[in-house]
Formats: sequence, structure tokens, C-alpha cells
Amino acid sequence: MGGADCASVPALPVTGARFATASFQTDRGIAQMSAWRFSSPGAVGELDFPAIPPSAFWGGGTSNLSSNGGATVSADGRSLLFGFTGAGTDGPCGAAYKGLAAESKTAVAVAIQDIPNSPSDTVNCTLEGYPRSVTVPLQSKLGGRVVVDASGNAVTVCPAAPAKAC
Repeated sequence: MGGADCASVPALPVTGARFATASFQTDRGIAQMSAWRFSSPGAVGELDFPAIPPSAFWGGGTSNLSSNGGATVSADGRSLLFGFTGAGTDGPCGAAYKGLAAESKTAVAVAIQDIPNSPSDTVNCTLEGYPRSVTVPLQSKLGGRVVVDASGNAVTVCPAAPAKAC
């Protein structure tokens, strides 16, 4: 997800798209499903992406967006500001996001629910990424619990900056 190593890599131009059927790996093995098949002069072969509504993906509309900037725990320990790369905010290609948490005594797992501005089958969008964040409320104080993203990756958590006295 970004970083200094990717700063010099140019975007891959997409020169065509067509509707097709493709094989995708699922938690139950290989499945044939509707797909958008993209072509690009910089790719070896075509690039397939499932042409299904977001709710059909595992997680019921949640995404496995990973934290790109870590998270910040609030001063009272009852919420996390979780940073990630997502869609922009405006227009039909934009999206809103909601942070969800599953908590145990030792860990907090954060998932991001994607709320698109338009149904994905009505507009053609580029795959640009924007820095985004959501506030994730916690049922109990974070304390010493580890935070992981929806893919199970550990997330760096920093304390909120102390409020400055006036």
C-alpha cells in the first residue's frame, strides 16, 4: 500500500474493458463468475476483476482495506482513528466508509464498510486511491490490546496528541 518504494512507479493505463467470465480463488476453491476484463499495454495478458455487487463479497460489504498510516487511539482510549487508502469523497465514483470493530480481551479487529456514492454497475471509475480515515468506536478502552486489520495484519497504534492548554 504505497510507500517510498512505489513513488516512482507510473500508473498502469487501462485501454479497454469488456464483460466476460473468469476464474477466481475463493474460500471454497476456484469459482467461475462474471468479471470485468481490463487490457493494458503494460500488462502481460488481461486483468480480471469480479463483476459482482460489493455485498456479494465475503464480509457483506466490508473491505479488507489495510491501514496505511496506522491508527491513533483517542485520549480516553474508547475510539481509534484508522487510516487507509480508499475512494475519493465526491461524485459517483466516491464513497463513504464506516469502521467496524470486533473486540476480545486481547485484540481489536477493524474492518471497513464501503458505502459507494453510486451503484458500481452504473458508472465507470478509475482505481485511484486517496488517503482516508474513519473513527472506530470501541466498547471498552483499548489498553494493551493489539489492533489488526481485516486481513489479520497488525496495525501500529499511536496515542492522540495531547490537547494544548490555552
